[in-house]
Amino acid sequence: MSPDKLPQNIDTALFDFDGTIMNTNDVILASWRHAFKELLGAEPDEKAVLDTFGEPIDDCVSKLFPDSDPEEVKRVYRDYQFAHYEEKIHLFPGIYELMETLHNAGIRTGVVTNRLRNSTVRGLELFGLDAFIDIVVAFDDAEEENLNAKPEPDAVLYAVEKLGSRPERSLLVGDTLNDIISGNRAGVTTVRVAWAIAEDGAHDTEADEAAPDFLIHKSSELLDIIGMTRKGDGNFKKE
Repeated sequence: MSPDKLPQNIDTALFDFDGTIMNTNDVILASWRHAFKELLGAEPDEKAVLDTFGEPIDDCVSKLFPDSDPEEVKRVYRDYQFAHYEEKIHLFPGIYELMETLHNAGIRTGVVTNRLRNSTVRGLELFGLDAFIDIVVAFDDAEEENLNAKPEPDAVLYAVEKLGSRPERSLLVGDTLNDIISGNRAGVTTVRVAWAIAEDGAHDTEADEAAPDFLIHKSSELLDIIGMTRKGDGNFKKE
């Protein structure tokens, strides 16, 4: 990363949940497979499922089950996921250490997700990340505040404002084009994670709007983007 291209004065780091900090890939795929088997007696087209990653569930259902009762689909999907959630999710490598480091350095952190709040908070608490997160803006939180979900910028801008920051001092880390488009529309620095399994062709949008400012292959690379350096005691500080 070239130092002259790094953002300046970053004090706020926002993260997507699914596929970014939490590996929920297995439980999401298993939940859709269960819904297809239960409701249609068939196996899903896995690429079609991956193309919906990061989208609100209503959009997913309309694409994957166009001829089914959407409320019934969501019930079957959510019941299975609720029953298997804790056994099938885990943090991506280095995420706990990253969040702890950002928190200790005074960086404001938040989660902005199209997942519902209860399962988001449940996952954060399960792995102890709730101690480091200053705000969660989930899909139902956005609805309550009359905010449009990602890929619109509303929830990102709401989190930035609530954390007392500004877009030019904030970044959004995500795994899907929904995340990157949302962050770019909000005017924050966008970072895409290379461990995403979401498909690049999931959205029909302008290439520049879907292009992240940075791509990281390890969670620790975010510290370089923010401009944090290791002190003599082994801890990091924000330059």
